[in-house]
Amino acid sequence: MKMDHHEVHRRARRGTWYTLSQRGLGIVVNFLSSITFARLLPPAEFGIAAMATVLFGFLIVFRNFGLSSVTVQRAEISDDEVSFLFWVNAFTTAVLALVALLASPFVAEFFDQPRIADIMPVVCIGFLIGGLSAQHNALLRRELRFDSVVKAESAGLVAGFIAGLMVALWRHDAWAVVAAGLVHSLVASLLNVMAARWRPSRPRLVSAAGEFLRFGANLTVYSSLLTLSQNVAPLVIGRIMGAATLGLYNRGYQLFLIPNTALIQPVMSVMMPVFSRLQDDETAYRNTYLLLVERLSCLLLPAAIGLYFVAPSLTRVLLGPGWEMSGVVLAWLAPALAAQSITGPAGPLMISQGRSKDLRSWGMIDAALRAAGTLIGLQFGILGAAVGFSVAALLSIPLIAWLIGRQGPVAFADQLKAGASALPVALGVLVSCILASHAIADARWPNGVASLLVTTCAGFGGGLALGLCVRRTRTIILDLIKQVPVRRWLTRGRA
Repeated sequence: MKMDHHEVHRRARRGTWYTLSQRGLGIVVNFLSSITFARLLPPAEFGIAAMATVLFGFLIVFRNFGLSSVTVQRAEISDDEVSFLFWVNAFTTAVLALVALLASPFVAEFFDQPRIADIMPVVCIGFLIGGLSAQHNALLRRELRFDSVVKAESAGLVAGFIAGLMVALWRHDAWAVVAAGLVHSLVASLLNVMAARWRPSRPRLVSAAGEFLRFGANLTVYSSLLTLSQNVAPLVIGRIMGAATLGLYNRGYQLFLIPNTALIQPVMSVMMPVFSRLQDDETAYRNTYLLLVERLSCLLLPAAIGLYFVAPSLTRVLLGPGWEMSGVVLAWLAPALAAQSITGPAGPLMISQGRSKDLRSWGMIDAALRAAGTLIGLQFGILGAAVGFSVAALLSIPLIAWLIGRQGPVAFADQLKAGASALPVALGVLVSCILASHAIADARWPNGVASLLVTTCAGFGGGLALGLCVRRTRTIILDLIKQVPVRRWLTRGRA
């Protein structure tokens, strides 16, 4: 379906805010899951669940083989070509599910946890279901039908949470986490298939098969290296330090991922097809990309600073007693959040430009940095692993900006200038949080609620006040506020 640039931007704006507003439900569900599961399950059970699913974090990369991105990125694609991609996905999904099933006893032996051999076959079911709906989801995103994508994901989250909560109340063990993931995958996949209203034709080879597979192979190398670097810490912690320690690290890391799940992933899922639609207009492409970097920077850089200060109180409020170490892990992971304002949009940009080889090269560099930082940090325990992860993420900023600027309309200096627009807000948050922390240091409040509220309000107020004093930053902040479709929501509410 052809769209002019005005229609693309209209759907992008609508899709972005619709996605973010709907993902608010995802934030609520994730918080509820963290709060309730942490009170119903001991840390060791989270560690066992993480051990049972860590292999699937690698296999899911090879399951998709980058072919969903092919469907979204191509300027033109036929029904036969989409069917070919579907059958490749189906075949790889079935093979990898069988591999995971056969590997379950060896994974259980590796971690010295016999229960993993019983859990992994159930996880295989969700893995298989998700793979069979990958092309349906890609077609919805290609057509910029983000409402359908988000509704399916939101329904899956809610259904998964309810199922997991019921199992947690019944068994109080790792099966609650497994049940949540399985039901989430089943519901979201079913709704994606129903919304796409597409059925594959019989398997047949297409002329562009080699091109598709080469593109997908490069994306798969990138994704697999990224997944490997992110799972180095869980693998080593689970193997050497045990399930309880892994559970503490896992809860801090899962809280760190909430901004990525709630903001960055939804925005990137909107922008990748938008960039693909703007390939023929370099000026519109460049302006759209830099505006995205500016907005993300004004949100993520201050949020990373604020999270460092509130993480211990936040974790104490959400997870309750016994999870203090998870809060410290979260605090030292927080700096890595700031890097995602530059590194996050890099994938959609390179995919939309067909630069899969550059993306593969970046994956090698990024994986080496993250793995090295994490492994060096692990010599000092799980806090060292968090610090090493964050340092590697910050070092990656100039490297990815340079790689992006080598080709295409977005230059190296453009990206750094766009990211620097957030510095006034970040400075305001930093100063305000330091002052608030010193002011309440001797308060000795019985729980973390009061300190969390005071520090959060101080950081938000200070960041906003200083940001509004600088012209360019003030323009970005006001533009972000104007983009919120309050009038449409209120009109819809009255209707």
